[in-house]
Amino acid sequence: MTTLVQSTAVVLTLTSAVCAAQDNYFDAGGVRIRYAVQGTGEPIVLVHGFTNTAEIWSANGIAQDLSRDHRVITFDLRGHGKSDKPHDPAKYGREMGLDVVRLLDHLGIQRAHVVGYSLGAHVTSQLLTLRPERFISATLIAGSGRFGWSAELAKEAEQDASEMERECISPSLMNRLSPPGSAAPSSDSVEALSASCLAVQDRFALAAVTRSRPDHVMTRAAAAAVTVPTLAIVGTDDPMKAGLDTLVRIRPSVKLVVIDGATHAGPRGILRRPELIAALHDFLSSRTTQPGTVRVRTRVADSLGVPMSGAEVSVVDGLNAVLARGLTDDRGALTLAIQRSGNDHELVVRRIGYRRSDVFFNDTNPNLSFDVKLRRFVATIDTVRVTAEEDVRRKSYFIDAEAIEQANRPIGDALDVVMKLRPDMVWSRTGKPDRIGQHGSTFGRGSLPSARAAMQQAAKWGNCPPVQDVWVNGARIRLVPLDPLAIGRRSGDAAAISPTIATVLASIKPEHIAEMEYRPCTDHAEDLPARASNAIFVTLKPGVGFAPVTGSYVLAAAEPGVMHADPSLPFRVLGVFDVDTGEPVEDARVVDLATGTFARTTKTGTISLAFIPAGSWRLSIEKAGYDSLTMFVAISPRDSSPVTVVLARRKSP
Repeated sequence: MTTLVQSTAVVLTLTSAVCAAQDNYFDAGGVRIRYAVQGTGEPIVLVHGFTNTAEIWSANGIAQDLSRDHRVITFDLRGHGKSDKPHDPAKYGREMGLDVVRLLDHLGIQRAHVVGYSLGAHVTSQLLTLRPERFISATLIAGSGRFGWSAELAKEAEQDASEMERECISPSLMNRLSPPGSAAPSSDSVEALSASCLAVQDRFALAAVTRSRPDHVMTRAAAAAVTVPTLAIVGTDDPMKAGLDTLVRIRPSVKLVVIDGATHAGPRGILRRPELIAALHDFLSSRTTQPGTVRVRTRVADSLGVPMSGAEVSVVDGLNAVLARGLTDDRGALTLAIQRSGNDHELVVRRIGYRRSDVFFNDTNPNLSFDVKLRRFVATIDTVRVTAEEDVRRKSYFIDAEAIEQANRPIGDALDVVMKLRPDMVWSRTGKPDRIGQHGSTFGRGSLPSARAAMQQAAKWGNCPPVQDVWVNGARIRLVPLDPLAIGRRSGDAAAISPTIATVLASIKPEHIAEMEYRPCTDHAEDLPARASNAIFVTLKPGVGFAPVTGSYVLAAAEPGVMHADPSLPFRVLGVFDVDTGEPVEDARVVDLATGTFARTTKTGTISLAFIPAGSWRLSIEKAGYDSLTMFVAISPRDSSPVTVVLARRKSP
């Protein structure tokens, strides 16, 4: 009995002293849970025992050891440590295991290894019967799960809970977990241990955890049906060995490792034994290095090459299915693991105050490395004043990648974006015949305008016919083999979309879109080329191409397995300003004279040259009322500094 007291006292002493990773918190159904993450590699969740905290894994060197080649996730079970401590037993039971799933969801992790010790092993064993699809493997240390309930067990639980409420510890429970023949602890030891427990735990919460034991019970049939590869580790002198022997009889696939002389806790406690680490490594290595696992290593730096910690890195499948997610460490590094599918995926890197980076890749290579540079957003000093009408038009006629990803409706392609998210791109806000006269700013809903009022409305808002053209990355798309399925999907207002436009939009994957904009027929600036109004403009993300037959596609990487995502190439900025006033020149047209593709400057007078490929190109900068300017611009990783252009107002003859 003395050995258990010594072990528990050590754990409680180290609770606030040993923690290698930064504390974080998340909401688990109204209960605030504290967690920490360290290391890179395949994720592994460590679930501590009763009255312990997450620090027990660091105190015994286990978290540090595993973090050398795994992404180690530790947390305080609800009712323990720095997590919330409800006093209602209904808040515990199986909810403790489901917190593991909630934590994985919070971190954007689909599947992980899980290791549970003592109570954590009971929690893990039941969790395997509830959500087995979320786990690559499971390791049960000194705990098997609960396979039944009885009046005797209920009496035992109530006695333990009552002792917890009085002293924060249960001498009865400690006796049951001690090796046979151990001496009972002295009253001084119990008093010291109680004081240590009260310093970091809540005795009423621990009592509630104890009273929730019936909700941890699982049937033997459910335990036998688990197919998750499972390792069990226990000491010869641990009373919990009997339960693990039972589990092996129920599920013979469980691999049982018995450590000679190891106890449940104390100086000979199983967590202190090097044999445990060795067994864990052998088991995990056989599961981690499975064929089909793809490691995605990412290094993130700012534009000066300084490593950037705390950047969020996500591997996304399709529009918004996150396969893996994490934050970069102090070296700006993070390694994520996904299962190989042979498909294209998107690597998304974000950090507040920086431009998001999107890189597409195929997972056929088992080891991929990305060097990503993030550029800061350019701060603007002057407030941009936008009228209510302009704001409405932007919300109706523009959408970017973030808005598409956050849509609460299923989006399969760019045609869905128009039909479900921006239907005004079809007819403009008032172009559809049954909308004429119904614009709220001029007429009452359903009223018909007078001839004079109708003319005023047309001048202000325009009565456009259905959208007539589609442009992708600055090129007008006209001749494509028509897609009957896309044509057949048109309905409602979207029935007016031409077969060609429907075919083009249906061939563009939503995850490939950087932004889409509609220019209504009223956008008739004299410097616009033919067919550039009453048109939808689609800008694709860097690394994505478009062909009329295949649609949007991921460009092949120049060097398989190693890709560099430097936004300085696609995001080279050109700024256009008035030579006399220095004010930005908005809506200036920047034309690539070799291809005729163009884009327009924003309210800040700037434009990204993402629509121009690498090389040296002759551009024309044009704006009504100004003299045009022709210049050469180089696009390459070495030519990344902003380009400033000044235009002079055209003098009257």
